[in-house]
Amino acid sequence: MTLALCFHPEAESELEAAVDWYDDQQHGLGDDFLELVEEAVELIFEWPRVAPVFSGWDREPVVRTQAVARFPNRVLYYLTDHELMLVAFAHN
Repeated sequence: MTLALCFHPEAESELEAAVDWYDDQQHGLGDDFLELVEEAVELIFEWPRVAPVFSGWDREPVVRTQAVARFPNRVLYYLTDHELMLVAFAHN
């Protein structure tokens, strides 16, 4: 079975804001960040249960967290039977 990749609406806004913020810091840095976020999401999609459970999270659905390479950010997500829901692109 193939999982559908879904974005929580607030997560999409959060990602766009982070890309803009990094671009404001240095031209092109937002693109670098977005590329590495996409790589993290690809890794999550390929191995959805490998990332650790979000620290302190003890309820359903189980929220997991995957680091974004080179940046102090994480992708938070959970799984259902049919979808992988990206819920946040959080700064550490």
